[in-house]
Amino acid sequence: MAECAVVPVPDEAVTNRLLACVVVRECDAADVARLMRTCRERLPYCMVPHHFAFHDTLPRTSTGKVDRRALLTGAGRDSQTSAGR
Repeated sequence: MAECAVVPVPDEAVTNRLLACVVVRECDAADVARLMRTCRERLPYCMVPHHFAFHDTLPRTSTGKVDRRALLTGAGRDSQTSAGR
């Protein structure tokens, strides 16, 4: 089971774009394509992430919550893939 956090990224053209930060054990191009397709099929258009960033682990705050500020700066990011919207 993958762990995921969605972070709004400021964008002057559309206010915010969504970045889905995902922790996966192993991932290949077919898995990424399936993830993007599943999001497009199951989520309203405005909720589909514009980008996916893959991490080994998600950064945490001192209280154990996902540190969304650190995700915005790219902490722990292995790769990022555009959703091709």
